[in-house]
Amino acid sequence: MTDAWTTLLTAADGSRPTLCAELTQDWPVGRIEQCERLGLISQIAPFAAVACEGCGGEFRDVVWDDRPAAGRCVAYVQCAECGLYRVPTDTLRRWRVEWRGVLDYLRTVFGVRGRCEELVPQRLWRLGKVDWTPTPATLFCARRLQQRDAAEILERIDPIATAILLTPCGVARVSTAVPVVPLDLVCHWDGASLAVDRDYVSAHLRPPATEPSTRPPRKRGTRTALIERLAQELSEHVRAARDHAVATLDRGGAPVLLPRPTRRELARRCGASEVSVGRCLRDESAHELRFLWELAADLDRLLDRAPVPH
Repeated sequence: MTDAWTTLLTAADGSRPTLCAELTQDWPVGRIEQCERLGLISQIAPFAAVACEGCGGEFRDVVWDDRPAAGRCVAYVQCAECGLYRVPTDTLRRWRVEWRGVLDYLRTVFGVRGRCEELVPQRLWRLGKVDWTPTPATLFCARRLQQRDAAEILERIDPIATAILLTPCGVARVSTAVPVVPLDLVCHWDGASLAVDRDYVSAHLRPPATEPSTRPPRKRGTRTALIERLAQELSEHVRAARDHAVATLDRGGAPVLLPRPTRRELARRCGASEVSVGRCLRDESAHELRFLWELAADLDRLLDRAPVPH
């Protein structure tokens, strides 16, 4: 099960920024309506065809009955082999992720001031400035940095010491002098609103210590072992997700992405706390772990059959 915020960001960062009922079935009650009110998503036309479970997943057209006698719209699937049968209308719902609405909401929860400027259409924005960091910082936001033109896109960011780049999911795989803050790690739903880990954001602007630290040494061995365990769990999930996506594609339908395990699920599997999992994902040495974390949520890259680290 993937949390609502991560699911939304993953969709926003993909080539098809849409959500379906299958991806939102585990969201808390009222979360869809809340996202609609905030302008983060908007409902679009439902699926026109669905996979028929009775004949091996072949896609069949959906037939709608909206006659007044039916009371409300009813959906059916007409299959030559399985006949006519009813499907729940809620399972056919779809939403489009409104990226401009996401940016506006991020400006609100981050307390950004100033004008939002689109630097590269649909790819890179200057959100404005925040003053709750140790020194005032300029926030940028970019999406789809897994594309080949990512390096060219990031060249548009002002080379200033107080810039921070926000990305929907994971860290950019291209070299950049600007600190990168993944939104799926630094933000989470806190009841009815989105909360930001301001300490983590601020840490990217703090200068290196000039005096020896009096804090006890960090237990690197313990964290390194947990990072390796998490990478192993995600590597197994990625292989299973790729096999599942290819199998659904080979059956003649659309590829289906297995939901990425949440940090809470990974913590349970590895016998650790959710906080420890989050720290591992942010650890500077956890390159393989972050790669697998991003890959597990990216259907396009999975189908490209990029090599999975062992």
